[in-house]
Amino acid sequence: MKLNKLLFILVYVTVCTLIYFFLNDSSWIGIDDANIYFVYMRNLATGHGFVFNDHGERVEGVTSLLWTLIGVLFFKIFAYPNIGLLLLNGILIGIILFKMNRFLIVSSSPNNTIFSRRLILLLALLPVIPGFFEWTVLSLLETGIWCFLLIIFALTILELNSATKKVGYYAKIALLIVLMVLTRPESMLWAPFFILFNGYKEYLLNTKPKDILWYTGFLTIVFGVSLSGLMGWRISYFGYPLPNTYYAKVSTSFIHNLFLGGKYVAGFLLYNPLFLLILVFNFLYLIKLAVKKKTSLVREKEYFSFIFLFAVFLFTLAIPLCTGGDYFANYRFMQPTIPLIIISFFFTDYARKIRLSILNIFLIAAGVFFSSYHNYHMINKQESKLAHEFIVAKNERYNSSELNKLFSENPVYPTQGVMAAGGCGFVYRGKTMDMLGLNHVKMAHAEKENDEVVMKNHAGFSKKVFFDDKPDLFWIAGYFSKQDNPEDNLKVSEFNKIIFKQVQDEEAFKKEYANCVITRHGYDMYLNIFAKKAFLNRLDKNVFIVREILPADDER
Repeated sequence: MKLNKLLFILVYVTVCTLIYFFLNDSSWIGIDDANIYFVYMRNLATGHGFVFNDHGERVEGVTSLLWTLIGVLFFKIFAYPNIGLLLLNGILIGIILFKMNRFLIVSSSPNNTIFSRRLILLLALLPVIPGFFEWTVLSLLETGIWCFLLIIFALTILELNSATKKVGYYAKIALLIVLMVLTRPESMLWAPFFILFNGYKEYLLNTKPKDILWYTGFLTIVFGVSLSGLMGWRISYFGYPLPNTYYAKVSTSFIHNLFLGGKYVAGFLLYNPLFLLILVFNFLYLIKLAVKKKTSLVREKEYFSFIFLFAVFLFTLAIPLCTGGDYFANYRFMQPTIPLIIISFFFTDYARKIRLSILNIFLIAAGVFFSSYHNYHMINKQESKLAHEFIVAKNERYNSSELNKLFSENPVYPTQGVMAAGGCGFVYRGKTMDMLGLNHVKMAHAEKENDEVVMKNHAGFSKKVFFDDKPDLFWIAGYFSKQDNPEDNLKVSEFNKIIFKQVQDEEAFKKEYANCVITRHGYDMYLNIFAKKAFLNRLDKNVFIVREILPADDER
């Protein structure tokens, strides 16, 4: 029976993933950031070390060490490791839904039902929550395993009771803490949160105070040793205590992060009105309990599930205030705890009064579906708002594949400076330079220029570092074409002008770089790009054909 339930849920996850697969350009290769992971996974699997470019600097251009190490194993075993990682994500999401069903049956329907009616409602809602299956399964980032760890940790605490065997329980909790620390930096906040509520649950179970202190102390030591060990390794290997992505992305200004994080949280609640309603009803229920029970509320274990799950909701909203949130569509940082947020409402009196017939379930799901702008966009555009991220990965792989062909007869592949480095770095045979610093130590640690006016997570570019490095090809603008027909200067988008701090207008840039068209004999494509003049002068004129497009002022 358990196997049948798990198989049903896995089929459900597969169907939901397939729907979003077709809405995201039918891509199995993940978004561009996932392709950054692939570069490190492959380099580690082939013995090159933790580097982005072969024989390049040591750099931790990924956020999750655990996801990287899992990927290394997949790159060693599978011919198509991306498919293996996708299947792993789907299985992890299936397991947590299976575990949630067991918890919901025990807590609200203590009979022998196959599926909790509240789980069926959860399953009806998740496919229409903007981004859940895209981020946890299809993106191929660590979001899926992070969701798994957070929810399993929460369920473990929720299921703790007087009959629980403490040795096995605390061994499991300790393992979860270690895995969380290895998965994301937010574990520095989440682990203490869970340790605190674990102690609170023990208090409600009338555990002896000295035992609570011992358990809490043990978990705190596990957390401290795990975190200090990871940071110590990073300092010894990379020279810094946090991933390079942190220094490239996160602003050093607390006020700036608070402002961006506030916008992020507000945007999430307005974009997903279901969660705004849950937030309001949970607050109303908490006030009702506080007025009714007064000081005894925190001492009654029957309300622990609601208090804990609501605290998870509020903590989810609080974390972006520290980090400044994210720029991706569909609020990636909020997705891992969404199942917990939804079931938090199930423990209020308001939810208990709702008749959960199948008809009501689908009416609620349909109401959420058609009230969401995201799903309105999907119906009209026949694609997700996140589809752009999958398309970027495909486009960058294509551009680098063409670069490989174009310069296959050159003695050395030129260095390329890019904004989206994942697809480029995974395919290109030459050196890829990350102009936003995620995979470039010097760029990540350079002083941020105009940090407040640049899009979140795109403030890493430094003109000083750029002119120090001077990549041969600079993708501030550029494209491949079947025809050599550009008549005007290469147009830099307004977005790229802001991201790259108007570097194209600098006199030093005009002196060093030329807008040109490059091809070679026997190659049927033309590359229109900004290239370093010194590099163009080194190209063999018997092999390559280069035409510089003069600025408009010089053409007159």
